[in-house]
Amino acid sequence: MSEKRIMVVCPVCSKQGRIPIPVDVIEKKDSGATSVYIPRDLVCPHEFYAYIDKNFKVRDYLVLEYSLKAEALKIKSKLNFLLKKHDQYDYSLKNLSNFISERDLRSLLFSCFVGSPILFIEDDLDSERFGVIFNALAWFFPQMPEKCIIMNPPSYLEFNDKQGDKLKNYSIFNVLYKISVQKPFGDSLSEPFEVILNELTDSKLSFIYAKNKIDYLLKFTEEIEAMNIKDYKDNKNLQKIMKKKYPDQESMFSIKWLETMRQRKELWIEPEPEVKEEEVQVKKIIDRLYFYNSAIHVRTAENQDTELKKHILQIVRSETVVSMAGIINQLESRAYERSLEFDYNLVPEILDDYKDKGYITIT
Repeated sequence: MSEKRIMVVCPVCSKQGRIPIPVDVIEKKDSGATSVYIPRDLVCPHEFYAYIDKNFKVRDYLVLEYSLKAEALKIKSKLNFLLKKHDQYDYSLKNLSNFISERDLRSLLFSCFVGSPILFIEDDLDSERFGVIFNALAWFFPQMPEKCIIMNPPSYLEFNDKQGDKLKNYSIFNVLYKISVQKPFGDSLSEPFEVILNELTDSKLSFIYAKNKIDYLLKFTEEIEAMNIKDYKDNKNLQKIMKKKYPDQESMFSIKWLETMRQRKELWIEPEPEVKEEEVQVKKIIDRLYFYNSAIHVRTAENQDTELKKHILQIVRSETVVSMAGIINQLESRAYERSLEFDYNLVPEILDDYKDKGYITIT
């Protein structure tokens, strides 16, 4: 099946990349555009759809549900800055209670435990209210910042109105109004975490003890999930096994905690993205390397008949060995610095031509 490689731009982070498109799939469509699914890590960390017309031009993009999580990337540097300010906040239960109810905090901890995403409705990331809640959750569950999303109120209302179904599995908390907008799990499931919150005092040491308890919880949960024992369904027998194995952590093996550990995988299963009809799935490809032929005269690049050809050969020559991504990145830099315009879709054809002329070799 013949393919044509075209340039696409991620609608989330604006990173560009070339993807192979089956020619016959695009050409056989009578009218309209074909949706092409670009998986994560092909162009960038996001996944999205590109709509390609019969002339192999990109007409539009569609961000997938999974790219909703990538909203966090837009403020990643800000969140990283907040994490570095961890020691500046007061995480005592008394201070936390100024910004979130104990029940809602318990619920968010439970969401972090099962690995479901959290959406914060907040328009001031510099506020103490957000810094305290965000850092408290990140302290207990360091992976939380990678899965959370932050939207200001207008953005949330607009998104929820148009694509509310995309948020059905999210825990949603309005930081300003201290209101839990949505809980995908019942409050009863988060009750065991009340023990951890009750241990928090004005002492920073209490926070360390609470963190240690959650670390044990995660360790024991993973161990129980890996077990293949006859009496797995019986919490009392499981309790005996774990207490005997970890006598110093006996308090972690109450029936409530064991039920919480056993249910983690059942409560949250990350859905797979749906593949729509008339959709082309692009497979990941291994980029080729381009080697400059040192026997070619240095002025050969200057004698090319277009600016794009000249710059491509100059880039390969200066790097000696370079990938397609490296060529594109340098072309983008040159275009920006020198106010040039390049048709990146021509790059593969030019490189093939240079190979035929003996200017370069391709692995």
